Amino acid sequence: MRFRTKSRPRGLLKPNDQRRLTLLIVGLGVIIACFNVAKSPAFWSKLFPEQADTTTAETNTADVEKPTLRSDLEASGISYDEFVSVPTADSLAEESVAVTARKPSFAEMETDTPGNPGDAIPVVPADLLRSVKDDVIGVHSEESEAYFATMLMASRFAENKKYRPAAKGAFALFMDSPNGSRGVPWRIEGRLRRISRVKGRANSFGVTMLYDAWLTTPDSGDQLIHAVALKADDLFAGQVDKADDQTVIYSLKDAPQVRFTGYFFKREGYANQYEGVSLAPLFLVGRLHDVPPPVVDDGKAAQLTPYLGWLALIICCAVGMILWSFAASDGAHAQTRTHQLTKLPAVASFEDVTSMSVAESLQELAETHVRPDPRVDHHDA
Repeated sequence: MRFRTKSRPRGLLKPNDQRRLTLLIVGLGVIIACFNVAKSPAFWSKLFPEQADTTTAETNTADVEKPTLRSDLEASGISYDEFVSVPTADSLAEESVAVTARKPSFAEMETDTPGNPGDAIPVVPADLLRSVKDDVIGVHSEESEAYFATMLMASRFAENKKYRPAAKGAFALFMDSPNGSRGVPWRIEGRLRRISRVKGRANSFGVTMLYDAWLTTPDSGDQLIHAVALKADDLFAGQVDKADDQTVIYSLKDAPQVRFTGYFFKREGYANQYEGVSLAPLFLVGRLHDVPPPVVDDGKAAQLTPYLGWLALIICCAVGMILWSFAASDGAHAQTRTHQLTKLPAVASFEDVTSMSVAESLQELAETHVRPDPRVDHHDA
């Protein structure tokens, strides 16, 4: 026996359900594609372009990172990764020249001739630095001429805005190759550990007051860097004025950030409380600058939050509509004959059912339907 019906076979969706399922799959594909596009940094750089000054700063930083080589090293044929470990005969012969004969033309340093913007900061003349000796404690008298002249050059050239920023200095370079980096301007930034105000020795350059600073940098570890400056920002100068001995010592936790541009002078020895004598690079600086702590702002996260909020709201509404549509479709399908045919057959309950034998059933019928005999007078009885 074969039943003929116009209903759809089981397991097939209605056209409306098929369209909803197709839209759901397409929507998930669009969301995945959006995630693939959004994870690219170029997408966010176009959506939130940086300011012009940031681009300029990055360009200047890229120019700053280029290494600076001394002209006398290039002339001697020494490569950038080589250094002289033993004194040569020429260097020993030059040591006999008097310091006064190597006095630089200081009139050139005092002349304020405007240079082209972007010019490199001048290096200290090599003749001036021949008397400098590394690995000795303090600055000796024969080095004082070069000491104060270099410091005065740092105050007039290093912080001038018309020159390019100096290259970023590396602690290992100053400790391993002091001859190759001597007299070259370097940019140093680190944490100030100690600063003092000291009175300058008698000299012909008019230097009367100096700021003696010790700091650590990220690449120096626990080793110190010595910097002597003519001036300091008001923050440091005010703290030194309030101190009794005009010396301020900072703990590592409270150490302020400081930066300067100065000339590397020598690898200097100093008395260390724990190790006896240690070595530290000595810089001659025009001014010590305070680096204010960075201001914490929301940045691009605050600009992105509204977009994510609206996107989350749209997704939630779409998911809610899909769930409601499926629930309504299930309710309508439950009222159809096709859904009823898929149910299990009904099972009768025998909880209130009683049983009796055939004899008992006949007796009950007999007692119920007994008719009285008309010939019998019930009244007489």
